[in-house]
Amino acid sequence: RDGKIDFLNWGGDEIVRFIRAFSYPYLGAWAFYNDQQLHLLDASFSPSDNIHPFASGLAFRKNNNQLLVFVKNGILKIHAIEYQSKPLAIASLKLGKKFS
Repeated sequence: RDGKIDFLNWGGDEIVRFIRAFSYPYLGAWAFYNDQQLHLLDASFSPSDNIHPFASGLAFRKNNNQLLVFVKNGILKIHAIEYQSKPLAIASLKLGKKFS
């Protein structure tokens, strides 16, 4: 369970710090997406007050090789993801799913 990101309860700044803290040489911060355990390697955050609580964790847009995900206090921009220790192309992910 170490390294699991809590998209329901954590804000964007918290998630970004968590991803950095669990980055290499550690296994990485992770979450499930579409029943796959993904490791998030790099992300940034843009605050916003207009996010509905039920939207937390929802991937809603791909933009310039970034996956945009609603979090409780803004938008998390995920820049790098791994699946099974290999880089995962953000373009290959389906939108409308939630990180858990």
